Amino acid sequence: TGKCRQRSPRCSIISKLHLKFAEKTWNETFQLVRRCMVKTTITHEHNLCFHQLQEVVNVSSMNTMRSRLEVIAKQQGMGYHITEATCYLTGDLFYLEVVLLPCGGVEEVKVAPHGGSPVVSGLHCHAHCSPVALRRDKMRLSLDLINNGRIGNLIAGKEDCPLTIQFYTTPTDEALVQAAQVAVGVSDVPRELQMASVLPQPPQLDPQGHPVFLPSSEAPHETFPACFLLKLQPAVPMTSSFVSKLGQITDVAIPDVDLQWAPLPKLLMRRSPSSNGITSLCVQPLPGGVMHRYVLAGAAWEVPAQRATAVDSIPFTHPAHVPGLLALLRHRCAINTLLRSCITSQCDRAGLVCDLHFEVLPESETSFSVTFHRPDTDSLAVLLVNVCDSNQITCTLFGSEIADPSIEEYLSTVMKRYGGGLLQAFIMGRI
Repeated sequence: TGKCRQRSPRCSIISKLHLKFAEKTWNETFQLVRRCMVKTTITHEHNLCFHQLQEVVNVSSMNTMRSRLEVIAKQQGMGYHITEATCYLTGDLFYLEVVLLPCGGVEEVKVAPHGGSPVVSGLHCHAHCSPVALRRDKMRLSLDLINNGRIGNLIAGKEDCPLTIQFYTTPTDEALVQAAQVAVGVSDVPRELQMASVLPQPPQLDPQGHPVFLPSSEAPHETFPACFLLKLQPAVPMTSSFVSKLGQITDVAIPDVDLQWAPLPKLLMRRSPSSNGITSLCVQPLPGGVMHRYVLAGAAWEVPAQRATAVDSIPFTHPAHVPGLLALLRHRCAINTLLRSCITSQCDRAGLVCDLHFEVLPESETSFSVTFHRPDTDSLAVLLVNVCDSNQITCTLFGSEIADPSIEEYLSTVMKRYGGGLLQAFIMGRI
């Protein structure tokens, strides 16, 4: 009691807290304390970067300051680079630019995401703390599977290498891996970003086996004019309907200011969007010297539904968005892989003779048809390829004198296993 009287202000505060939270649950109280701790920590880090760096590192020469900053970078697991009077401390999602004075003092400290311009802004420094929590949640959900995992193969960033998710690889060439780097970017609209993990402990699964996430309102969060980004490497060509679906998952529209729209085949061939007309291509020779020509009629692929753009960055605000985004990206990559199997760098050249000709036409946003002359008959056949998702591809064959009822199942299996890379081969072998 005597001690309490000596510290009456503290006792008064504790009494008020007891009264205030008497009817609240432990979980609510825990979340409040956690938010206060996060804010205190971030405010301290911000002041350290922008107001107290000179006081903490008290030196009298530029070389000494450089050495001190290098030690700090190594202690924090960051990269360290020097350019004349400027030092760079690089993390996996952002970097600090420290401008030094000749006497060793600090003239200015800037922070920026990789690939972005540095700015003097406490808000940016504050916002860059949010991806740390996102990264931890992604690590917990990561599986060592690229094409079939909930997330994919996650590669943790070190120093100035951002967190990377490998989510799709071409079945016929495992060296061609589609990846996405996790970054943070500026947004025109303030958005709520997590400041701590949004996975409940212990982790939970919904009836479909998907991980359960806490909503932003039930976890520490802050509001910033910023958002998370999936930076795709390389960019993924996709039609407008797929771009819209990405926005429906995240409730954040992809800015269309810099998007250039063109017929899908031209983007898959990496040709100029301004080129027009019919595209006629020849593939590599098959065993025996057989050559195939695939024709993609320009008029059919120039309809609005088949115009596409190369998406290189997808904004999102919550880790719960990532599994859905990656599933949609895998779906798009599977369609693109099948179509690319008809398109190679070996275009029509004078004197190049092709034995068989195929016309590839779009049927919907997820299906296309291949019309060809059957080599063993005088009739035409049409193969309808429907890509339901990245793991479900169905083929339907139309034409006369098709006696083998198992051929459609065989074609679907080959499509799924080889990603369409052997499209011309199995047509020659079984049809």
